[in-house]
Amino acid sequence: MLSVTANGYSGTYDGAAHGISVSCSGATIKYGTASGSYTLTSSPTYTNVGTYTVYYQVTSTGYTTVTGSKQVVISKRAAT
Repeated sequence: MLSVTANGYSGTYDGAAHGISVSCSGATIKYGTASGSYTLTSSPTYTNVGTYTVYYQVTSTGYTTVTGSKQVVISKRAAT
C-alpha cells in the first residue's frame, strides 16, 4: 500500500493563495476540483474567504491507486 500524506489548509484571510499538500515518495500525484477528475499536476489554490474541497489521486506502478480529498478553509479576519 502507498504511504500517502495529505494536509489541507485552515487559516484567516491574508491575501495569499493557499492549497493542499500531498506527498508520496516515487508516486504520481494529480489534483482536481471535482471527485473523479484529476487533471491538475499541482494543487489548485484559493485566495478568497470560503471553504474549498480539493481532490487528489496518487498512482504508482504495482500499487492500488489512492484517492482522497482535503479542504482549504479561509476564514474572515477580525475587523480592526
